Order: sequence, then C-alpha cells, then structure tokens
Amino acid sequence: MKVVLFIVVVLAVVVSCGEPRFKLHKNISGAQAYFDDVAVDGNGTIFVSYKDFANYNKLSVRAWKDGGWAYVGQPGLTWLDVYHPRIIAAKSNILHAAFLDCGLNNRLTVICYENGMWKTLGRRGISAGTAENISIAEDGNGQIYVAYSDSYFNYKISLKVFRGGEWIDLINPEGSPGGFSGITDGVRLLIGKNNIPYILYVDSTDNYSVKLMRITDNRSDIIRVSSARSEFIDMTIDRHFNLYAIHSEAAGNVLSVIKDDKLAGQVIFNKDKPGEGCCIAMGRDEIPVIAMLDSDDLRLKTYCFRDEVTELKYRADIPGLVSYLNITHDNNNDIYIVFRDHSRDERAGLLELKF
Repeated sequence: MKVVLFIVVVLAVVVSCGEPRFKLHKNISGAQAYFDDVAVDGNGTIFVSYKDFANYNKLSVRAWKDGGWAYVGQPGLTWLDVYHPRIIAAKSNILHAAFLDCGLNNRLTVICYENGMWKTLGRRGISAGTAENISIAEDGNGQIYVAYSDSYFNYKISLKVFRGGEWIDLINPEGSPGGFSGITDGVRLLIGKNNIPYILYVDSTDNYSVKLMRITDNRSDIIRVSSARSEFIDMTIDRHFNLYAIHSEAAGNVLSVIKDDKLAGQVIFNKDKPGEGCCIAMGRDEIPVIAMLDSDDLRLKTYCFRDEVTELKYRADIPGLVSYLNITHDNNNDIYIVFRDHSRDERAGLLELKF
C-alpha cells in the first residue's frame, strides 16, 4: 500500500463558537486534484476522493492511516476519467462514491468499497443521459440515495434509491424542477426525519432562486428559500432534524434555518461581497460551520453560527487561493474541509477543525 509523505500544522484559536484546533494536511494527492470530496467513517478514518491527474484523470481515493495518506484500493480506480465525484462513508463504514462515468457515455455510476475491493452498486450508468450536479446520501436504514440532473430529461432533477438490489426512481424527472446546464453544484441532497429526502436546488426556470424539495410517496413539496438570483448552495442538518442552508446572492451570503418544513429565519453576512463555493456541516453543540472562498482573493474562510455568524480567525499555512471546497463532519461533529490548493501545484489539501 503506497503512502505519501505529509506535513501537518496544528494551531489553536479561541472564538465565540468554542476553542477549536486546526490541523492542515498538505499534498494529499500526487499531482493536480479536481472535484475533491471528503468523508469520515464511524471509526474516524478520513477519506479524500478526487479526479486524479497523476492517474489519467480517473477517480482516486486516499485514507488517513498510520500517519500517511494511503490509496483505498488501486490509484485511478475507475474505467476512464470522471467528473464531479462525491463520496460518503455509510453507517456500516462502507465507502460509496457517485460520479459522472466517462467510460459509459457520461452516465451516473455508483461504486462501493467492501471487503478490500471496489465494486459497482447495482449496474453502471444508472442515469438515462449525462449526469451532472451529483449528490449522494444515506438514510437511517442504510439505503443509499443519489440525486442528479439528467441531460436526457433536459437536465431536470432525478432521485434514485438503491433498494432490493436495484436502483428505483423516487421522483419522475420529466415533471421535476431543473433545466440545469453545465457541471455545477446546483443540487444538494440529505435525508431528514422519518427518512424523508430533501433536495436543495437552484431553480434555473425561476430566476435561479433557491428552493427546497421534500419528497414523500412520489410527491414533491416545494419550500422557497430565496427569491433572489443565487448560487453556491449547500445544506446540513442537526440532531433535531432542523435544516441549515447556505447560498450566495448579490446581498451577501445567506444562512437559512428550516424548522418543521418552514423557513424559520435567515442571517445575511458578507453583505454586498458574498463568498463563493459555500459549503456547510454541523459542528459540536448544534453549531453549523461554514466554509467558502473570499470573493476578493479566493482564500479559504470559515465561519460558525450560534446567535450570529462569526468568522473563525486562524493562520493555517494556506498561502494562496484554493478551489473545489467540500466539507463534512464526523461522529463527534468535528469538521473536515477539503480543497484544491493552488499554492501547492493544485494538489488536494485538508483542514481539520476540532473543538
């Protein structure tokens, strides 16, 4: 098993949201890494996935083990190159990855790592056409869901669940929202109370406003989050099943709280200078943590929210701009932010935030 050398920086900082420590992992990938994502399993093992320029643009996944970053399976594990891979570590500690599969006409494929090997979940190419805006989640029963926009249906939203050994449609994409074009982050999926799927999306048919779709029994209920033209969306959930959504619009970055399927409140910060690439995860004590790119210099910024949005001040050694942010939390609600580090030849980097 190949392990790369690493450099770690640990810093302490005191803010209104607690006393977190920062640990920075550099040079995780061997070369340029695009579409970085991160997951943490129940044992606390960190996984980073990315489109690997050192391995013919195929998908590679590494895990933090024994003080180094080891490949999970072989490097460049897919048939051909991939776009927009997303990973989750299921409650069974089985790693799942969903991606646009260039080896099968750009359709959606989901794979899982079990018993020391990667295998296809169901069949390859489960979308009807090109799959974009991919998001993957797991419910309380261990079932895997995937949401995406499908070119065959004019890039409208599709939602599938893997059940009984096959992929089953939960919404009819012909009648769903959408009209997306291009590989973006316009769709976010999570599973809420009673295993109900929620999809946050930017509605290109309605002034690119932000909406939340709740799916039950093949029915979709829509909650409007923002009427303004928006982008860079993400959402997370707390243990009470309250949802927290983040997006960017001209007025600033907007954090929205949804309780009992109703918009309960909003906080606007970075007024008139919204950050880009927004992502959010649930930290300790029910405190959401937000990561984004500064609109001026594209440097990584992090914030937390208790009664107001507070920027976390720290001096981790990230000297330049970053991109392809993604975020997750572990069972202790410690935070992990992955990114492409332009100051280090566009290799994958990771920032841990522990309270």
